[in-house]
Amino acid sequence: MRVGNNMTMFTHYTEKKNVSSKDEFKNTLNNTMPDDTVESSSNIQESFGNKTADYDSIKTVETDQYIISGKEGGYLRIENKTNGEGFNWKLKENCIQVDEKSGKKFLINDFGAGFFNMVEVDEELEESIKEALGASDLEEKQLKNFTVNQDSKTGIYYITSNGYESQGGQIIMDNNARDKLNSLADVYMKQYSSILKTKEEAWFYASFEVRGMTKRTNDGFMMIGPNNISYKNTLHEKNWTATFMPSDWKKAKKMFDEIALTDKSFGDWNEWDKKLKNNNVKANIVEQD
Repeated sequence: MRVGNNMTMFTHYTEKKNVSSKDEFKNTLNNTMPDDTVESSSNIQESFGNKTADYDSIKTVETDQYIISGKEGGYLRIENKTNGEGFNWKLKENCIQVDEKSGKKFLINDFGAGFFNMVEVDEELEESIKEALGASDLEEKQLKNFTVNQDSKTGIYYITSNGYESQGGQIIMDNNARDKLNSLADVYMKQYSSILKTKEEAWFYASFEVRGMTKRTNDGFMMIGPNNISYKNTLHEKNWTATFMPSDWKKAKKMFDEIALTDKSFGDWNEWDKKLKNNNVKANIVEQD
């Protein structure tokens, strides 16, 4: 997915009707497996705890928040009635993963190279899955190849794929996170009304601030991506975008993390050019106002 005119970001497999590119900006649509990964199968059996689940006879279960049903190819379909998002769980291959530190549980489809979708398994969803499968227990394992992070300012949790942190991962969306993101997006809309035209754009930048990839001052905000860094000014002066090699991301991110919001050189490209060169990061300016 191409974001704006300067940033290659994340691809997520979504299954929402009438989804626009700006809706994708929210990065909260952690939905379904791509079609080419679906395997044909019938009457596949898998053991869950002390109960065997017959995929062809999965019970459809509806709760206040979820609809659980079987899907051809050995999948369990999970639909969130609140936000319209969906997730397909490959029962034979995946099990619930538990983050030891936070205690949060997940179902994750890992497509490799940092691309994934996931759903948090809360108590309501877990009990719904058990009922749908006719199982007393669900297999669990420790979270692997992913890290659960928490934003210190908002308390919002997000999950990243190990080794692909530059892609930003995904926010673990619940009502609390949604409310806080909405409030932060309102701040962006008010503070940067000359830059942002829609609430969806504000959500986009707010979501990346939570994940530590956007910084803002009264005059503008800066964002870092897998291979670029950019600055936007409220007066539309001295805006710039620079690209660097993805292999230099960790060095660029360290500089990004360390720069103080009060630093006079915060949005000054000439100063950033010097900083990058001093840290052996070769960057090329690709857009400048």
